[in-house]
Amino acid sequence: MSNTADKSFETFGFLESTPKRSTPFTRVMDAIRELTAATEKHGALIPAAFLEQILGVSKQRVHQILNEDKLVVLTFMGKNYVTEDSLVSYVKTINTDDKRVNLPKGRVETFKRAMAYSKEIVK
Repeated sequence: MSNTADKSFETFGFLESTPKRSTPFTRVMDAIRELTAATEKHGALIPAAFLEQILGVSKQRVHQILNEDKLVVLTFMGKNYVTEDSLVSYVKTINTDDKRVNLPKGRVETFKRAMAYSKEIVK
Protein backbone atom coordinates (compact mmCIF):
# COMPACT_ATOMS: atom_id res chain seq x y z
CA MET A 1 0.00 0.00 0.00
CA SER A 2 2.83 2.41 0.75
CA ASN A 3 4.17 1.79 -2.76
CA THR A 4 0.89 3.05 -4.21
CA ALA A 5 0.98 6.12 -1.97
CA ASP A 6 4.60 6.81 -2.93
CA LYS A 7 3.75 6.52 -6.62
CA SER A 8 0.79 8.87 -6.27
CA PHE A 9 3.03 11.47 -4.57
CA GLU A 10 5.51 11.12 -7.43
CA THR A 11 2.78 11.47 -10.02
CA PHE A 12 0.80 14.16 -8.18
CA GLY A 13 3.43 16.18 -6.34
CA PHE A 14 0.89 18.70 -5.08
CA LEU A 15 -0.55 16.05 -2.74
CA GLU A 16 2.35 16.50 -0.32
CA SER A 17 1.44 20.14 0.29
CA THR A 18 -2.30 19.60 0.65
CA PRO A 19 -3.65 19.74 4.19
CA LYS A 20 -4.20 16.41 5.85
CA ARG A 21 -7.53 15.39 7.29
CA SER A 22 -8.22 17.27 10.50
CA THR A 23 -9.72 15.37 13.40
CA PRO A 24 -10.40 16.53 16.97
CA PHE A 25 -7.41 14.46 18.11
CA THR A 26 -4.99 16.05 15.62
CA ARG A 27 -6.24 19.56 16.50
CA VAL A 28 -5.74 18.89 20.22
CA MET A 29 -2.29 17.43 19.67
CA ASP A 30 -1.27 20.35 17.44
CA ALA A 31 -2.42 22.83 20.11
CA ILE A 32 -0.53 20.95 22.83
CA ARG A 33 2.64 20.83 20.74
CA GLU A 34 2.41 24.55 19.97
CA LEU A 35 1.84 25.49 23.62
CA THR A 36 4.62 23.17 24.84
CA ALA A 37 7.10 24.61 22.34
CA ALA A 38 6.25 28.18 23.39
CA THR A 39 6.59 27.28 27.07
CA GLU A 40 9.97 25.60 26.53
CA LYS A 41 11.25 28.61 24.60
CA HIS A 42 9.88 31.46 26.76
CA GLY A 43 9.09 29.98 30.18
CA ALA A 44 5.61 30.01 31.68
CA LEU A 45 2.87 31.79 29.76
CA ILE A 46 0.82 34.17 31.87
CA PRO A 47 -2.60 35.28 30.62
CA ALA A 48 -2.45 39.02 29.87
CA ALA A 49 -5.76 39.41 31.69
CA PHE A 50 -3.95 38.53 34.95
CA LEU A 51 -1.43 41.38 34.64
CA GLU A 52 -3.85 43.87 36.17
CA GLN A 53 -3.83 41.90 39.42
CA ILE A 54 -0.20 40.78 39.27
CA LEU A 55 1.23 44.28 38.72
CA GLY A 56 -1.47 46.08 40.68
CA VAL A 57 -2.23 48.48 37.85
CA SER A 58 -5.34 49.47 35.97
CA LYS A 59 -6.57 47.72 32.85
CA GLN A 60 -5.67 50.82 30.81
CA ARG A 61 -2.08 50.74 32.13
CA VAL A 62 -1.80 47.07 31.16
CA HIS A 63 -2.86 47.97 27.61
CA GLN A 64 -0.27 50.79 27.55
CA ILE A 65 2.49 48.43 28.68
CA LEU A 66 1.50 45.87 26.05
CA ASN A 67 1.30 48.52 23.29
CA GLU A 68 4.74 49.87 24.25
CA ASP A 69 6.20 46.42 23.48
CA LYS A 70 7.77 46.18 26.93
CA LEU A 71 6.57 42.59 27.24
CA VAL A 72 6.68 39.67 24.83
CA VAL A 73 3.09 38.79 23.98
CA LEU A 74 2.11 35.51 22.34
CA THR A 75 -1.36 34.91 20.97
CA PHE A 76 -2.63 31.40 21.44
CA MET A 77 -6.14 30.43 20.40
CA GLY A 78 -7.24 34.06 20.31
CA LYS A 79 -5.97 34.94 23.81
CA ASN A 80 -2.88 36.99 24.66
CA TYR A 81 -0.23 35.55 26.96
CA VAL A 82 2.85 37.26 28.37
CA THR A 83 6.06 35.29 28.67
CA GLU A 84 7.54 34.70 32.09
CA ASP A 85 10.99 35.86 30.98
CA SER A 86 9.74 39.20 29.66
CA LEU A 87 7.62 39.86 32.76
CA VAL A 88 10.54 39.18 35.10
CA SER A 89 12.87 41.45 33.10
CA TYR A 90 10.19 44.16 32.97
CA VAL A 91 9.73 44.11 36.74
CA LYS A 92 13.52 44.24 37.23
CA THR A 93 13.68 47.31 34.95
CA ILE A 94 11.00 49.02 37.01
CA ASN A 95 12.96 48.38 40.20
CA THR A 96 16.30 49.54 38.77
CA ASP A 97 14.79 52.69 37.30
CA ASP A 98 13.18 53.50 40.68
CA LYS A 99 9.81 53.58 38.99
CA ARG A 100 6.96 52.13 40.92
CA VAL A 101 4.00 50.24 39.70
CA ASN A 102 1.12 52.30 41.05
CA LEU A 103 -1.41 50.52 43.20
CA PRO A 104 -5.08 51.28 42.67
CA LYS A 105 -6.23 54.27 44.78
CA GLY A 106 -8.08 52.25 47.40
CA ARG A 107 -4.98 50.18 48.14
CA VAL A 108 -2.73 53.24 48.28
CA GLU A 109 -4.96 54.97 50.82
CA THR A 110 -5.14 51.82 52.95
CA PHE A 111 -1.37 51.47 52.79
CA LYS A 112 -0.84 55.13 53.80
CA ARG A 113 -3.20 54.76 56.76
CA ALA A 114 -1.47 51.56 57.85
CA MET A 115 1.96 53.25 57.65
CA ALA A 116 0.76 56.28 59.62
CA TYR A 117 -0.78 54.02 62.26
CA SER A 118 2.40 51.93 62.55
CA LYS A 119 4.52 55.11 62.94
CA GLU A 120 2.27 56.23 65.80
CA ILE A 121 2.64 52.86 67.49
CA VAL A 122 6.43 52.96 67.16
CA LYS A 123 6.55 56.45 68.80
